[in-house]
Parts: sequence; structure tokens; C-alpha cells
Amino acid sequence: MERSNEALMMHGTTSALYPAIASLDVAGAMMDGPQGEWLVNEAVTEAIRFRQAVVRTGRRIVQAGDRPPPASATTRHGRGDRCSMTICCCP
Repeated sequence: MERSNEALMMHGTTSALYPAIASLDVAGAMMDGPQGEWLVNEAVTEAIRFRQAVVRTGRRIVQAGDRPPPASATTRHGRGDRCSMTICCCP
């Protein structure tokens, strides 16, 4: 009974900060140990993959001729291709 009262009080608080602080505590615990490093590496990998997919999609749109190339498409890379991203993430 006491445990359910604690849960009720935790979610029934009038303080807007309590859920935020509880969330930070959970996130901090998730980052402890090797699983935290894995989570960060996975997030970075997924972010890079997403950004590369956005670049590929932008290139397809430009190649299809549906839209004019963006002003930033003049940036050249070592391979000689163009990228519409301000900060390039091309492999």
C-alpha cells in the first residue's frame, strides 16, 4: 500500500520540476557503465545515417529537376560532387 501511495504522490505532484528531475535521474542511470557508451554511440551513428539520407534525398530532388539547386550547392568536396548541407557529412 505504501508503494502505491508513493507512486501516486510522484505522479500527482503539483511541482512541475519533480517529473523533470525524475526523468534526469533515470537518464543518468541509463548512462552508467558500458550500456551508456553503447547508447551514445548508437545515437551518433543513427544521426549520421539520417543526415546522409537527407543529403541523398536532396541530391535526388536536384537531379530530378523538380526544384532549382540550393544556393549552398556550390560547395565542392574532394570527390568533386556537390552537397546542399552547410556542414557536410558525406562519407
